[in-house]
Amino acid sequence: MSFPRYERYKDSGVEWLGEVPEHCEVKRLKYVSPQITVGIVVEPSKYYQDSGVPALRSLNIQPGNVSMESMVYISEEANQQLAKSKLSQGDLVAVRSG
Repeated sequence: MSFPRYERYKDSGVEWLGEVPEHCEVKRLKYVSPQITVGIVVEPSKYYQDSGVPALRSLNIQPGNVSMESMVYISEEANQQLAKSKLSQGDLVAVRSG
């Protein structure tokens, strides 16, 4: 995986983070997002079906991209039941696996 390289960096002010691109502003996530949730924390495969509502998995999330390859689907009923895991435009998605 490679990330873009920038010409100018500055100290982030956060010891473990180190330097960041000069144009970036470092903020705590709790000040950027009104809500932080965890996705489906059940056995998601029990909801899979051949068509319906697309359901993202960690393999669909790539740096700067959401891959639609190997997409799985859940029913509309399961989508309503798991409503806290719905994505909206502008949401930040992070992957935690393993």
